[in-house]
Amino acid sequence: MFPNVVIPITAGRKTSIQLLEEAQKNGDFIGIVSQKNSDLEQPTEKDIYTTGTLAKIIKIIKLPEGNITAITKGFHRFKIKKSLITNLILKLK
Repeated sequence: MFPNVVIPITAGRKTSIQLLEEAQKNGDFIGIVSQKNSDLEQPTEKDIYTTGTLAKIIKIIKLPEGNITAITKGFHRFKIKKSLITNLILKLK
């Protein structure tokens, strides 16, 4: 994900789906970061990269198998300097 780029992201974890749906409903920005190993179901702080992109959700498409695809547009890069929570779902206001 890069600033000024529109890209689909697919989510399958229940917590990720809830976060994306809530962010779209409220018009919130989301922070998108990549996992170092996509096979991990519950990534911790050390399992994600510290640079990400602040994005808005344009549209959510519900897929038949229960996953969703969120069409997102990147706005700005950010760097995680310090994590104050153990759950990696961050809500940015």
